[in-house]
Amino acid sequence: CGEVEGFVYRRGRNRAAAAAERKMELLSERLVTFTAPHLPGDTVTSRIERMRGAWSRMVRALAADTRRRFRGSLALKTYEGLRMVKRRQLTQWIAVNEWTPGADGLGHPHVHLWHFGAYLDHAWLVAQWAECLKLADKAIARHVAELESRDETFRPIVDVRAVRAGFVDEVTGAGQKTGKRVKIDREIYKYLTKDWADTDANRRVDPVVYAEVYAAFLGKRMRQSSSGFRDWALPKHRECP
Repeated sequence: CGEVEGFVYRRGRNRAAAAAERKMELLSERLVTFTAPHLPGDTVTSRIERMRGAWSRMVRALAADTRRRFRGSLALKTYEGLRMVKRRQLTQWIAVNEWTPGADGLGHPHVHLWHFGAYLDHAWLVAQWAECLKLADKAIARHVAELESRDETFRPIVDVRAVRAGFVDEVTGAGQKTGKRVKIDREIYKYLTKDWADTDANRRVDPVVYAEVYAAFLGKRMRQSSSGFRDWALPKHRECP
């Protein structure tokens, strides 16, 4: 009887592991928002630099994860017929930096990412984003050390919304779901044409703060995409009247 129970347990465990592995290889569409904590002593510029430094590391981490999990090639059906493509080429994304005033007026910079490709595990995203923030900013590293001294865990907010049948849950500026669903196209278009907001709850941004935001972003890339997304977008742009 014990041998049978052991066999059932091992078979169930192996099946669960195989199912988890298959899930990690699935293609999925996600809208992800990365944010960073606000710390005492922050300035408008330091918050922006914190996000930009962490995001550059996160891009490399996402690319490495895709290469690790999406190996080999597969046959892809196109209008021209079947053609072989590398599996990692199926992963495409576009990211947009956005700045909003925030509750204290010093700003709330964050990154919106539209991602189509290898399944994104939320726990992995949070852990990786936390590591990127810690490496990018000494103030965050000190904050993490202080949390760990109290046996607390640093868990930055990473909002992940699944795109189903072309729709995604609508959220407020505070990240709360409204109960409505909107087309993902509309969300992507909104972020593609929105760099920062100069009002928050009908409150105008202080001109000095606005000037700091402008200076911090001057000459910096606000949007970034995978090479495949960029190569596809260029001919589509040329087709526009």
